[in-house]
Amino acid sequence: MRVMVQCCFLVIMLMVGIGIGINQAEKNMQMMQGADGAPRAIQITPTEQGRIEIAVLGQTVKTQSPASVVNQEKVDKVATQVKQGTNIMAVMGNEMGEGIRQITRELAEWVFRWAD
Repeated sequence: MRVMVQCCFLVIMLMVGIGIGINQAEKNMQMMQGADGAPRAIQITPTEQGRIEIAVLGQTVKTQSPASVVNQEKVDKVATQVKQGTNIMAVMGNEMGEGIRQITRELAEWVFRWAD
């Protein structure tokens, strides 16, 4: 039990350290490039009209008002186009990621069930 708690705390400390390290590295890279306070790669800001403004690598994209009527025929057409244009490697990668996520959840449930 004690070893399990120590391992959990170690993993938590490592994750927090990685997060802090990535943030510090990004700040230092911006400082070295002379771009302190530069916008990040993706910035999302709400506007006063109720819309959302998204800046991706410096290019601004504004959302439009949502459609009042949904055309199901167009939605189905676009969905089939997306399915047909999907790369098989991307599908395999997504399935592997989902499998790893599921295994990790089951392992965590087993560990915490065992710890109780």
